[in-house]
Amino acid sequence: MTVRALLLAASAGVALSSLPVRAEDYRAEAEFLANEIVTIHPRGAEIAADPDFIAARAALFAMAGDADLPHYAMAAGRMFRAADDGHTALIPVYSELPEFTDRYPFRLKRFEDGLYVVAANGDAAALLGTRLAKIAGKDVNAILREFAAVQASGNRAWPANWTALGMSMPGFLIGLDVAPDAMTVPVAFEGQTASGRRRMAKLLPSADSAKGLAEIDREPGPLEKAGGGPLNYVVDMAEQGALVLVIGAMKDEDDRSFETFTKEAIGAIEATRADKLIVDLRENGGGNNMLAEPLRRVIIKSRFNRLGGIYVLTAPQTFSAAQNFATRLERETDALFVGEPTGGSPNHFGDAKFGQGMQSKIPYIVSTLRWQDMPPMDHRKWILPDLPAPPSFEAWIAGRDLALEAALADVRQPDPEWWQRAVAPWQRDSQAAEWRFFYEAESVPVR
Repeated sequence: MTVRALLLAASAGVALSSLPVRAEDYRAEAEFLANEIVTIHPRGAEIAADPDFIAARAALFAMAGDADLPHYAMAAGRMFRAADDGHTALIPVYSELPEFTDRYPFRLKRFEDGLYVVAANGDAAALLGTRLAKIAGKDVNAILREFAAVQASGNRAWPANWTALGMSMPGFLIGLDVAPDAMTVPVAFEGQTASGRRRMAKLLPSADSAKGLAEIDREPGPLEKAGGGPLNYVVDMAEQGALVLVIGAMKDEDDRSFETFTKEAIGAIEATRADKLIVDLRENGGGNNMLAEPLRRVIIKSRFNRLGGIYVLTAPQTFSAAQNFATRLERETDALFVGEPTGGSPNHFGDAKFGQGMQSKIPYIVSTLRWQDMPPMDHRKWILPDLPAPPSFEAWIAGRDLALEAALADVRQPDPEWWQRAVAPWQRDSQAAEWRFFYEAESVPVR
């Protein structure tokens, strides 16, 4: 935008973040990003020869000469997705661009059957507590299938993790042709109540609309009540026979190191009379995957390392360093997995190089290392739960944690197949099960 345009906008009282994005020539940047992927990634040569990557790259190059930012971001996202690796991604959600920093005045949360509005203010208050059904008259599930197609991933769970955030950003609605003028024209959002009634709100995004949202009235879950703020903490549920380690990130916190948490966890493991150890990794997107090694060694040698003694709670946000930790526990303990599929693969790529598009200013990452935590015969895209327990909106409102409940209730007898489980844990029956997220079409492969 020229200085003259900026002055005219200011004099007219128009918010700069609400102005439409003009078309630009992104061809040089598109070629640079494609080259970054194939030269940096450990399997770059294989990616370069992949038909999906070739097609996505060609489509990007064809449109990059005259594209607005959101549409360019979607096309580039499809190219990064073709690398089949969640650590090789275009990540506009971490940009400083208005199309992706502005928000609608609500917060969404993903559940088993859809996205629900769990906080809102202003005109969006009418949607509070509803399941999002349509945006700009278009079916949300159809929009989410398109959204998932532009999210880098090594499996189908990692894009699901981002659905709630993505649908609160105008950049995705513009780039996916849901609402081409979403920055300047109010978009119609339709929610559906439990009784089937429809509620509507026409909303504009802004830089501060997501601040000070009114939360839905609900009962906090048992781990929420016990946590009190830290990412990583210990909950001794002695009356229910379980010790819970909530590990929200593999990193130091502002006022407490991961080493301090580890010592607290080890002390609790040694002192508790509980007969179950529950490790909660559901909100852990990663960090330093070596920080948890001391804790892992203690868990392996503990009295809990038996069938029915260790339960690992996972979700699509379980990714990167959290995936490494989960995989190592699966490999070296008799842990049972509970909840939803992990967002990462047991064997995956990581330690990404960070960069920024030279013209678009959109951040991107490209993997530099292969992490082989399972034998090369393990080709799984994720770890599937032995005890499926996806979250439901109704249970969440009531303060119930379905995955935690499933782990607490499970009772195991000695397993005659323990030998096979130790030899090839990826071949246990639970890992051949089907899993489908609520928005996925029937034609989507389920493995």
